Amino acid sequence: MLAAFKFDRKQLGEKLGKPHYIETDSTRTFGGDEEHWYFNLESGQRVIIVYRVPYDITALYANPPDLKPIVDALALPEELTSDPSRFETCNPPQRQ
Repeated sequence: MLAAFKFDRKQLGEKLGKPHYIETDSTRTFGGDEEHWYFNLESGQRVIIVYRVPYDITALYANPPDLKPIVDALALPEELTSDPSRFETCNPPQRQ
């Protein structure tokens, strides 16, 4: 996971459209429904966006693990991405 943040579910849907997949089996999730979107950016980066419904949290995953192109492609507001109380980033291990 590259980042996790709180983002209004309705706004997320307006920005991304209908989820590409909805996982309803809570044994396969963090304990509730998850809405998934899958994208390939022009750079070739593969991106997965997961909205964890019961927690109202969105998680970003990508290969390669570079957050900036995703934030730019989603046009996430700077007031969100610059607020550590709302936008938590992770440093995944780098492959060698």
